[in-house]
Amino acid sequence: MVRSAYLPEAKELANLVAGLRAPLGERAAEPAPSQPPRSAGQRRSVAPRGEPRLASEPPVPARRSSRPVESQPPRDARPPEEPLGEALLLSELAGQLRGVSSLERGFSSLATWLELRTGARAVFVADAEGLGMTRAGEDESYLAAAGEIGVALDKLTSVVPGVSEGAVTFELADAQRLVLIGCVTEFGRISVGLVTSAPLDPVWTTVIRKAIHDVALRGKTTR
Repeated sequence: MVRSAYLPEAKELANLVAGLRAPLGERAAEPAPSQPPRSAGQRRSVAPRGEPRLASEPPVPARRSSRPVESQPPRDARPPEEPLGEALLLSELAGQLRGVSSLERGFSSLATWLELRTGARAVFVADAEGLGMTRAGEDESYLAAAGEIGVALDKLTSVVPGVSEGAVTFELADAQRLVLIGCVTEFGRISVGLVTSAPLDPVWTTVIRKAIHDVALRGKTTR
């Protein structure tokens, strides 16, 4: 018998036929490509959850609160001026009149204190006849006006009982004004006149009238 050159050997052919007849699961799988062993120093990289931020990108600013910032007053702010107080003014005047025991000296000290405290251009004191009660050379027309106003007020209070005296103001030239404040004392009516360029605070009416009584009382004790 002659062997064909195109047929494999009988043993090889038997093995080939046996392999074709075997189930698919029993067929030999192709060998998996070999991987190089992992060294102990190498670690498995974990993919980041988000996109990485580049080094050149600026940092994300923190979210600011929507609550408005309370404004702070400036440190150099000065508190507003306190209103004039009757008790404070009378306390200052008592210190000014300490040791005074005569009418002339007492009213001179009162006039000097009123000029400094009220900013008046001139202050004078007149009696019921319009005569000056201090050594200062007041304008005689002002003294005469104080006397006449005093007489008119005396008549008014006798006709209308219960009238509360206040301040009488006259407009003068150059935006000046003459303010007369008086009361009846042991020595008759005494008036204080002030020449000012601005209205007086109402507290001065009470303070001046109390000051007149205080000075008159001092003069009475040394009479």
